[in-house]
Amino acid sequence: MTAQMPEIIVLDGTEHALTSLPLEPLLDSMDPRPDIGEWVDFGTTALWRGYVGHWEIAAGSLYLTRLGTSEPDVDLDLDRLLPGRAPPVLASWFSGKLVVPQGDMLLYVHMGWGSCFARETILHVRHGHVWKRRDVDHTERFLAMVDGSRHLLSDGVIPGRGHNIPCLSWLTDEGRALVRDRLGL
Repeated sequence: MTAQMPEIIVLDGTEHALTSLPLEPLLDSMDPRPDIGEWVDFGTTALWRGYVGHWEIAAGSLYLTRLGTSEPDVDLDLDRLLPGRAPPVLASWFSGKLVVPQGDMLLYVHMGWGSCFARETILHVRHGHVWKRRDVDHTERFLAMVDGSRHLLSDGVIPGRGHNIPCLSWLTDEGRALVRDRLGL
């Protein structure tokens, strides 16, 4: 699978990537489930879901502000999905975790949202309302993984059973700099 385009979220007044899909529970609850990918004439393997949700955390709640596509200036008709509801729409259908990558990408993984970032913010949401926020630093865990996997510091991939395991040669420039500075590799 190709690395996927993230959703977009405005958090603390700043736009970030969002590697969670808060629209999916709403789509799953519809009968029949809308195939948003059929609404657009173009597509990309980097956007299998067919849309990019634009979200905002405001006053402690999650709102859907726009439904975009892989083309930055092309929007989908939100009224087609939520008739009579103009954005911003409170995401009352969503309960779960929102993952917001922060800081440098340290390791690129060409599958889904498998890449590793230095930090992430995790928002716990219940019926559209944020009830808990955690800021997590992954730097030490990343360095321990690299230090314990020095044999992977080769090019390419290691064949696995039915999949390929990315080698640490997939480190980004930022990841390599961190490894060089902290581990001397």
